[in-house]
Amino acid sequence: MIASIARSRQGDTPVMDGEISDIGNHGRASARLRRAVRLCAVLAGLTLAACRSAGDAVPPVTPAATPAAATPPADSQAGNRPDFEDLDPPEIATGFHAKEPVHARSFMAVTAHPLATRAARDVLADGGTAIDAAVAAQMVLNLVEPQSSGVGGGAFLLYYDANARAVHAYDGRETAPAAAGPNYLRYVDESGSRRRVLPSMRQSGRSVGVPGTVRMLELAHARHGRKPWKTLFQPAIRLAGDGFAISPRLSASIAGAR
Repeated sequence: MIASIARSRQGDTPVMDGEISDIGNHGRASARLRRAVRLCAVLAGLTLAACRSAGDAVPPVTPAATPAAATPPADSQAGNRPDFEDLDPPEIATGFHAKEPVHARSFMAVTAHPLATRAARDVLADGGTAIDAAVAAQMVLNLVEPQSSGVGGGAFLLYYDANARAVHAYDGRETAPAAAGPNYLRYVDESGSRRRVLPSMRQSGRSVGVPGTVRMLELAHARHGRKPWKTLFQPAIRLAGDGFAISPRLSASIAGAR
């Protein structure tokens, strides 16, 4: 999940990894919120070195110097390269585009796609909590940015309860299957045959963890949400039915996977 959402009226602030796509500005806010929003915007801006919003131009990037390679393992020297040396990236790079810090008066929604940001903003404007907005944003991201933000993956969430002055951390990272052993990713079985998983350690179905995003959001919503759970899926359902424009980033990912 890639999002950062802050709200003043309910006194709650969930924060997740994010890049700026769009901003919602409504109402009046305290000086404390304005300072917090400025900080969130600056922190979000710093994350843009690795990603960009749809349609942004990509400036040339000079690659960093590559350190001297270490001596490869014995089985690699023998022509049987270990799976963990597979250098193909799991997702193609799409560059970055720097953005200026932004400010909001009452709440802010920051995600990796404008449609997800809009869904979060609308939930906040309708009286939902920041957690409600985060759920709606994630469901839209699952649709419009499946290569990076699908519900089949994992997420972390930090939630600040301003009334209680407490931070709650939620760990929704993927986990290994219960039957997985130390060599589950490398070998077909643990019997000592050392027969490799095919086609590779990362590209086989064994590299897929048990998803945790939806369970994490369900738990956070049960504790801090206000809107009915099922209504938070409606923005994504409408977009799925009506259609949406494929972003250049998603288009490039689809083309690169062929």
